[in-house]
Amino acid sequence: MRITGDIVQEWIKKTHEVFGRPRKTIVFCAGVAHGQDLVKQFAQKGYNFVSISYKETSEFKKEVIENFSKPDTDIHGLIATDILTRGFDVPDVMIGVSARPFSKSLSSGGRGSGLRQAGRGCTRACRTAPSAGCGRPS
Repeated sequence: MRITGDIVQEWIKKTHEVFGRPRKTIVFCAGVAHGQDLVKQFAQKGYNFVSISYKETSEFKKEVIENFSKPDTDIHGLIATDILTRGFDVPDVMIGVSARPFSKSLSSGGRGSGLRQAGRGCTRACRTAPSAGCGRPS
């Protein structure tokens, strides 16, 4: 998918420009197949992203989230459809990406959690990617 490749390339470029290295990221995707494609594209560039959706067991999701929550995790990012929109808090997540068409856009709560204050007066980066021509980035 072209849009998937664009999202991955933009993430690589921006995470290095802004933070100097990969930082913990949450990506909200348009669906299960889109999430799997994102995982594949990130892996081809050497980054460990894990997709979680309704298709995985509760135990798998719990294990992935616990691993991702550790400061020294080897997971660069989580990719989710609507699994992480409420009740998810990992304070060192620095980047949020909405890779969804605006017709499936997240609630303001999902977007807002990516914008709360990080330590030292920095606001976390949160970006909405235009998906399949469905609008402009915010």
